[in-house]
Amino acid sequence: MSKFRVILLFEGRRVVCKRNGIIFIILVVLTLFLLQDGISTNQSILQRREPILFNPPPMSICFSHPGMFDQLVLPGDFMNFGGILFLFGSLFGLLYGYDALRSREYIRYIVNFTNEKSVFCWVIVSRVILLNLFFLLLTAAGLLFALVNGIQLFNLLSLYFYLVLALVITFFTICGAAAGMSKTKTAGVFAMIVVFFVFSFLIPWMVNKFARMNTGTITGNYEVELMKLKEFYTFSSLFPTTFYFSTCDELGGKGYISFIDFYNYSRDSKKDKNIFEAKSRIPGKPGLGIVMSLVYIAGVFILGYFRFRRYLYPLPERPDEGCCEGIDIELKKGRTITLNIFEPDFTNQFINAFCGQSRVLAGKVAINGNRFIPGEKRDFVYLPGFDTLPGEIIVGTFISFVCGLLKLSEERTGELKAKLTGKGIQERCRLAELEGLKRAILLLALAEAKNSNVYIFNDFITRLPGLRGEIKEKMEGLQTGRTLLVDIIFAESVNLSSDYKSMIVYDGNKSRYVELNVIGY
Repeated sequence: MSKFRVILLFEGRRVVCKRNGIIFIILVVLTLFLLQDGISTNQSILQRREPILFNPPPMSICFSHPGMFDQLVLPGDFMNFGGILFLFGSLFGLLYGYDALRSREYIRYIVNFTNEKSVFCWVIVSRVILLNLFFLLLTAAGLLFALVNGIQLFNLLSLYFYLVLALVITFFTICGAAAGMSKTKTAGVFAMIVVFFVFSFLIPWMVNKFARMNTGTITGNYEVELMKLKEFYTFSSLFPTTFYFSTCDELGGKGYISFIDFYNYSRDSKKDKNIFEAKSRIPGKPGLGIVMSLVYIAGVFILGYFRFRRYLYPLPERPDEGCCEGIDIELKKGRTITLNIFEPDFTNQFINAFCGQSRVLAGKVAINGNRFIPGEKRDFVYLPGFDTLPGEIIVGTFISFVCGLLKLSEERTGELKAKLTGKGIQERCRLAELEGLKRAILLLALAEAKNSNVYIFNDFITRLPGLRGEIKEKMEGLQTGRTLLVDIIFAESVNLSSDYKSMIVYDGNKSRYVELNVIGY
């Protein structure tokens, strides 16, 4: 099974829950209610009798974004189906993307079993697919409801509309993922608010302002006015959101192309028929709009990847203070080492050294005399603290996910599940429901499945002081004559005794490391 399929199935199982089912039902009820209102409004328009009557197309029941015909049709909004999909699609995209890569410790854990490129690409792509599938079902429910009411909306234009909607959802999802990799939660939330405001309100307002200043009403030189409309569609195609709104206008028969048609109809003054039948149309320059949307998506995706690498392998917060100056760490396989540190920033640099990404520790860490150099990645398994993994994940799903990334056979996966079940770990419970010792057994069993020679524990047991002895005994179960165990502990969070086989202690003043003491080494 490919890594993409494994990650897609895992993300799909995570998203299928009672809460999301309730959200989907609420949105379906809301859209059907508004569609019924749009159908009733459309029928009342068709029953009116005017000297020259503008009849909107059937798809107008789905779109009510302000267009050129607010004064020509019945006062009041049409069914704002397109607006509902845009609002929730953009918001859900930002939030769902934000959660994708937010936990650095969780992502580090997943990278154990694959590589950072696969994690970044396939996690985001999987979430984009799942969210678009969610809104595809929502759109299909609305179109099916319209069909039941005698309005046929299943056609190529509806597929084109969903394509544009999918581009918008994809764009906001990737933006949310980039915002989730901010240093602080406040910065990430602020970034999402700015993106939503700029692309949903500011840019559309500016484009519409430009349109009203340059088009106005069709008077004077007709060809000149057509050129102005082409300029409007060019500007509308430059941004995913304005391209979406322009598409909604034209599909609903309320855009500028329909206005041109209506103008031509009024100018010709047909005497045999006083009803102008508007048509759903594709907006001007659709190719440019699709290409520009893809450019934005690709640009944010590429920038997001570079941001992801900096987030996964952070640089020292104070490199000028030389926090790693004078440090020389000699590690030997067959031993258990405890790093008792005072500054979390050192933990990042130590892990980066094993990933070949740390320059400040280049040449300062060695295993059995083999010095680490930048760009050389070591084989190791990283185990974060118990509370850093998403608690809503189902245990059985989590085991299948890790085994899938390791490409273990179904037989081997079944044996591992049976072994854990025998230790009281139920597949149907969630990670948050597992008590400390059982969660430790689960993570250690999955770590052992990779069969590495180096295991790094980051603050693995300090939050469970009552179980420290039992968990430490389980950790020692990974020890062999060729295995190195490194237990990183934030010294200020707990008062530990020196009862490991050997211990490395960093003694400092919270801002830099002064000296290196080796006890029993």
